Amino acid sequence: MCLLEIVYDAYVDFGKYIDPQQYYTHETFSSEGRGIDDAEVEVHGWICEHLINEEYSEEDRWRELRSNLDECQINYLFYSYLGKPTPLPKLPDYLQEIEPTAEDRGWTHIPAGFASMEDYWSTYPSRKPDRFLNFLLSDSFES
Repeated sequence: MCLLEIVYDAYVDFGKYIDPQQYYTHETFSSEGRGIDDAEVEVHGWICEHLINEEYSEEDRWRELRSNLDECQINYLFYSYLGKPTPLPKLPDYLQEIEPTAEDRGWTHIPAGFASMEDYWSTYPSRKPDRFLNFLLSDSFES
C-alpha cells in the first residue's frame, strides 16, 4: 500500500503538472499570466466563441474545457484502496446533483484479496470513504 500512497501524494503535490483536471484551472493559468482563452487554444486549437456567444461564464468555460479532458486513469485504485480520488476542481451547487458518483466513474473495485468492500473496510476502517462526502467537492480548487 505504501507505493500507492506515494503515487497518490505525488498527484496531490504535483497535480497541476501531471493531471489535466488540476492543470486546466483558473488558478494555474492565472499564475502564468494566462487565461481561459489560452487554455482553450491549448486544448482545442481555437477559442470557443460559441460558449462566449451562449453567455457561458468564465467558470463554466473552465468546466466545459475540463469535461473534454481525461481524469486520472488510476483514480479507481486511489478510491478503492485509499478511499479518495485525486483532487478535482470544486463544482458549483447547481451541478452537484448531476455529478457522476464514484460507481458511475468506475472507481469502485473490490481490492485484491478481499471478498467485498465491506470486508476491506473492516480490515482498514480509515480507508472507508464517507458515503455522505462528495470527494469531487474538494476545497482545493475553485474553478
